[in-house]
Amino acid sequence: MSDCGSPANVGSMEGLGGWAPVTENMPGLGPNAFVLATYVTDYGKPRVVRAYFAPKHTIESCNDADEFADYSEEDDCYYTPEGWYECNAHEETNWLIDEVVTHWMPLPKPPNV
Repeated sequence: MSDCGSPANVGSMEGLGGWAPVTENMPGLGPNAFVLATYVTDYGKPRVVRAYFAPKHTIESCNDADEFADYSEEDDCYYTPEGWYECNAHEETNWLIDEVVTHWMPLPKPPNV
C-alpha cells in the first residue's frame, strides 16, 4: 500500500493543534490521508495509531476473493470495507480497527535533520 509517513491533507485543522473528535471533524479521506487516531482497547487503555479512514466504496480491494471485501452490485466491484485502518510502516496490510475511533489529529512534521 502507500507510504505511511506522509502527513494528511488537513487544511481545516491547521490552527487546531490537538485532538479532534470524529463526531465534529473528519480528516482528509482515503489511504493517502494519514493521521494519528485514538481509541480505547478492550482492556480499557487508550491507544494511539497511525491510521486513515476509508469511506464506503472508495478504495478498490486488491483481491476479489477477500472474504472481508465489500461487493457493490452497482459497480460490479469489490471494495475495502468502510472504516478506520491502522497503517503499518513495514507491512503491505493495513488492519481494520475494530474499536471505535474517537479522535484524530494530523501527523507531526518530521524533525529537520
